[in-house]
Amino acid sequence: MNWTMDKSLKLSRVCVAVFSVLLAALCISGPWFWKAVLHRENIAWLYLAVTYSTAVPAALVLLCLHRLLKNISQEDVFCEENVRHLRTMSWCCIAAGLVYFAAGWFDWYLFVFAAAAAFVGEALGLKPIMTFENGASKVVTKVRGEKNVIPTILELAQKEREPGTPYLIIRAARPDQAELLTESCRQAFGQEPAMDCFIGGVIAINAGPNLVGLIYRKK
Repeated sequence: MNWTMDKSLKLSRVCVAVFSVLLAALCISGPWFWKAVLHRENIAWLYLAVTYSTAVPAALVLLCLHRLLKNISQEDVFCEENVRHLRTMSWCCIAAGLVYFAAGWFDWYLFVFAAAAAFVGEALGLKPIMTFENGASKVVTKVRGEKNVIPTILELAQKEREPGTPYLIIRAARPDQAELLTESCRQAFGQEPAMDCFIGGVIAINAGPNLVGLIYRKK
C-alpha cells in the first residue's frame, strides 16, 4: 500500500471526528451507560461525574486537534496558532489528569487514567534543547515550560563556547523570546551578537516555529 502524508492526515481527521461522536454519545448516554457496564452500581455516580468533568477538556483537545490537522493539511505547519493549540491540549490533559487523580481516591482504577493524562500533558509541554553539528540534530535535554529554555541554552553555551569568539542569535516566530535570549547573552558573554537571523526550512522542520538559539564556536 502506498501510504502518503495526505492519507495519514485524512485518517487522523477521521479519527478525530469518530472520537468527537463517541464523546458526545457518552455524554448523552452517561447515566445509562455506566449503570450498564459497571458491576458496582454504587460507584456509577463517580464515573458519571468524571465523564462530565472531563468532557470539556476532552472536547477542547479534539477541537485543537481538528484545527491543527487542518492547518497542516494546508501546509501551514510552523505557525503560532499551532503552538497555541499544542499548549491548550497540554493544559487540558493536565486538567483531566487532576480530575482522574481526585476521583482515584474513590476508585483506584481511575489513577491509571490520571497517570496517562498527566503523561500526555507533560509530553506536550516539554521543550527540547537541541544541537546541530555536522548536519545532524541531537536532543541534549528537555525542559518543562518556556521559562527554562533560555537559561538552559545559556548554561550549555557557557560550558562549550570559546570565550571571546563571535556568536549568532537565530530565531523563528517568537521575537519576544529572541530578544530575551539576546539580552541574556549580552549579560552572560559581555558582548553583542555578531548577527541576528531567521532560521531556514531545514532547521525549522526539526525544531518548529518557536525556536530560538545560538550559533557559536566550541572550545
